[in-house]
Amino acid sequence: MERRLDPRWPANLDCILTDLNDPQRCAHARVIDVSRSGIRVRAAVPFASGTVLKLNVADCSLFGEVIHAGQNLDAFEIGVEIVRVLIGDSDLARLLNTILAESEMPVAGIVRP
Repeated sequence: MERRLDPRWPANLDCILTDLNDPQRCAHARVIDVSRSGIRVRAAVPFASGTVLKLNVADCSLFGEVIHAGQNLDAFEIGVEIVRVLIGDSDLARLLNTILAESEMPVAGIVRP
């Protein structure tokens, strides 16, 4: 039975994860899919459920809580419920901001410059 509220879209983006309770604990990761309310990443190190993370993708910052963490072969898959998004000012970020602004669907937590 499908329990997800929103559809997922595949992605392939580099990101950096930072544990906001222990900012020295950072890891490189790969975004593997996104949905309206969350993001799934694959990392070489684990982050436990309940960990509050900052995800840096290009010049955008996403903040959320780990709601699922599991191991898949030699990597850890981490599901993060996103609660806030800060969009940067690069060309890519401006394009993303334009797309989000033109969509009729409100996106919770988006902060635009």
